[in-house]
Amino acid sequence: MDITSTISRIETDLNATFDQVEGWFEVEKDVLDYRPSSGGWSVAQILEHIVLTSHFLLILIDKGAAKALKNTNGLDL
Repeated sequence: MDITSTISRIETDLNATFDQVEGWFEVEKDVLDYRPSSGGWSVAQILEHIVLTSHFLLILIDKGAAKALKNTNGLDL
């Protein structure tokens, strides 16, 4: 699989995932705050985790891309 196909697949999968998650941001507060009796995370906590994980992954991607571009200096691409 070439890089263009890989990037396209990642974009498609990310969009599909976020399309499924997006509606949860608009549910009632009681639903967002509900905690299972087993001690699991509330919907609000899961959404916060998704947002923070995405944020920090994007920071790492930016840093990695900048480093990769810096390493290509002087290379004949």
